[in-house]
Amino acid sequence: MIKTPSIGRRTLWSCAQDITRSHLGTTAVCAIAAISAGASAGSETGRSEIYISEIRIDQPGTDTDEYIEIAGPPGASLDGLAYVVLGDGTAAQGGGTIEVAIQLAGHSIPASGFFVVAESSFTLGEADLTTTLNFENADNVTHLLVRGLTAANGTDLDTNDDCTLDFQAWKLIVDGVTMMHVDAGTIGAECAYQGEVGPSSKAVPQHIYRCRTTLWMIGIPEIAGGADSPGTANPCSSQACAPDLDADGAVAVADLAQLLAAWGFMDHQADFNLDGTVDGTDLNVLLGAWGPCA
Repeated sequence: MIKTPSIGRRTLWSCAQDITRSHLGTTAVCAIAAISAGASAGSETGRSEIYISEIRIDQPGTDTDEYIEIAGPPGASLDGLAYVVLGDGTAAQGGGTIEVAIQLAGHSIPASGFFVVAESSFTLGEADLTTTLNFENADNVTHLLVRGLTAANGTDLDTNDDCTLDFQAWKLIVDGVTMMHVDAGTIGAECAYQGEVGPSSKAVPQHIYRCRTTLWMIGIPEIAGGADSPGTANPCSSQACAPDLDADGAVAVADLAQLLAAWGFMDHQADFNLDGTVDGTDLNVLLGAWGPCA
């Protein structure tokens, strides 16, 4: 059976437990381990030239502008690649079911470096591929860019719903992310099969975009005034350094200390996912941004 990894979730949970018990010495060691876990978890994406850059699965009102954006070198072929979304399928299937399967053969990354997939109702620019997306927006959903997809839409890959994929329906996962609505351990919640982003304001994020290849940022639900940038570079100059809490130009130990001081409380600066509490999810965001701001 195939277990796809989550980004340091066990390490971060252990760290959170040590923090709440105020074992300061243990916390320091744990934080270093968590930093290491976060760095190694992002390394696979960092080695890939083609990756998921931006996703919008929902918006206030009618969902006319759902889209995905795949980044890569201009002219790079997308032959052999497919975009897959795992969710709960029908009620009888449960988690790990392919809800979206889009073959990308015959396409390539345009001169902009950003390949956009959207529905015919799309109003935010020109899509490079127009198709039906059928994005679910009220559950945990895992978005994947895979090579060599062998299963069809509707296939249940986790037949006993134990958060372990029972068979691998592709040759390789090129990139992936899970957009979280509630913790995967919650009764009735779908599993997280990749690194987790969200929840945001106690709901699944409606829009996420990537900075520094490994750092996912959560956009606001509204498109007007938001950070949507399909077909162009993501607005990362300032947002990517939101975890730079002391504004010294780098995400480092001082920022980690400031986040830990706010642990368990509502802190508008350190609550990166806007769920009302500074916790392990915010720690994960900080670790993903570790290093100099760019």
